[in-house]
Amino acid sequence: MASKIILFLALFLGLCYAEEIEVNAKSFFADELKGESVLSGDVVIKRGEDILRAQKVFLYMDAKRQPLRYVAQNEANFVIKFNGKIYNGKADTFTYDVLKDTYEMRGNAFVSENTSDKKLYGDVIIFDKKQGTYLVESKDKPSKFTFELEEK
Repeated sequence: MASKIILFLALFLGLCYAEEIEVNAKSFFADELKGESVLSGDVVIKRGEDILRAQKVFLYMDAKRQPLRYVAQNEANFVIKFNGKIYNGKADTFTYDVLKDTYEMRGNAFVSENTSDKKLYGDVIIFDKKQGTYLVESKDKPSKFTFELEEK
């Protein structure tokens, strides 16, 4: 039964995007009236080169059942493509806002670039794909950015 629900969700989300989306989870709950769904248990969502993993993911949709926002919690980690580069990271909470095309990582946020030693650490890290920008903030400890300089 659970596999049929996951297949339905994957097909539904696939219709919402030009790209194929693959969704796997142990449990799926949907509230059609509120436009909210909850995936739980080893959740993996793949869209193109982006991969989101967590123990729980909340999906919020508009009246036309178009996804508005994904919120991943509990062991949230990800691989995302941003400005032609691949980034890995983790955070207590990971939010993807579909309309704004932003990724927001909150709580013990960490992001590293695959092709270099660049790393970001902070309480909040926001990637804005439309603007091509990122923001790193921290409250108690300073935000941290590490990278290597090339020798001439």
